[in-house]
Amino acid sequence: MLRLVLLTSLFLGLTSSFAFAAQSDNLMDGYKSSNSSLFFQLIFSLAIVLGLIYLFFWLLKKKNHLTNSRLYNHLGGIPLGQNKSVQIIEIGNKIYVLGIGEDISTISILESEDEIEAIKNSLNEQRKINYDFNSWIQSKLSKRRESSTKSRFELELTEKIEQLKNKRTQSMNEWFQENERDSKSDHHEKI
Repeated sequence: MLRLVLLTSLFLGLTSSFAFAAQSDNLMDGYKSSNSSLFFQLIFSLAIVLGLIYLFFWLLKKKNHLTNSRLYNHLGGIPLGQNKSVQIIEIGNKIYVLGIGEDISTISILESEDEIEAIKNSLNEQRKINYDFNSWIQSKLSKRRESSTKSRFELELTEKIEQLKNKRTQSMNEWFQENERDSKSDHHEKI
């Protein structure tokens, strides 16, 4: 990883120094770059740097994922108090039950295939129950939110539509009344 960081910084340093040297040579030759070509050089350089940063983090993530998956598998844990817990870790063909507190201590090492399978099955069942319960709670909460949101929204919308309807009816009635008055006064003036 250190080699990757050093190679990346070396590459970036060299490309920036070569770009600066090329730019200064061009300026010394009397060549004046246009603003658009400088802008495109800047964008291209920025794209290269961002691409290298992305590649660096992608490789780092991939490397960490591979090393973590090869070393151990965290099966679960139980909190016992503040900064204290019991963790179950699988390393190779063994399951370690660890006590975590101010220090880490091994409570038990399980090597029997029957015990390992029993613990894995128990943990899988527990995860399934927790997942089912959590998904059930989430579905109930989301339905309640949707129904309460819809009903509030529908009520407000209906109320606003009724208010608009009443205002329009009232303004139309006023307009008709004014029109009738104007037509009657025009009719009386003609007579």
